[in-house]
Amino acid sequence: MTDEKRAYIEGLHALADYLETSELELSYYNGIWLDVFTYSEDNFADQSRKLGGFREKVLEGSYAIVKRTFGPHAIEVNISREKVCERVEIGERVVPATEERVEKVYEWKCPEGFTASGTPILTEVPA
Repeated sequence: MTDEKRAYIEGLHALADYLETSELELSYYNGIWLDVFTYSEDNFADQSRKLGGFREKVLEGSYAIVKRTFGPHAIEVNISREKVCERVEIGERVVPATEERVEKVYEWKCPEGFTASGTPILTEVPA
């Protein structure tokens, strides 16, 4: 374990110890959120596997995300959606403007399990 990782974990333990005895009035429904950003499909798959346990696959904005929750807390492995999804033209629409024009309409075709509906699919994959 690196010194940086050890210091990070010790900080989390110190925070947990503090919260156990603190009278500070926090919004406990908001947890701590950690992000891992990846830039290749292989690294995305590797980091996602390392999460272990039950994971959610979700699409948010321009990212494909694999998320594991720990109570209200989460770790998310992120990659640019264009790295793992295929942009597919599905039609055209007229866009009103000063001068009318026609533009192409696209959607994202992603690997099985990702959903943009806000209802992620839970999966368990061995670490």
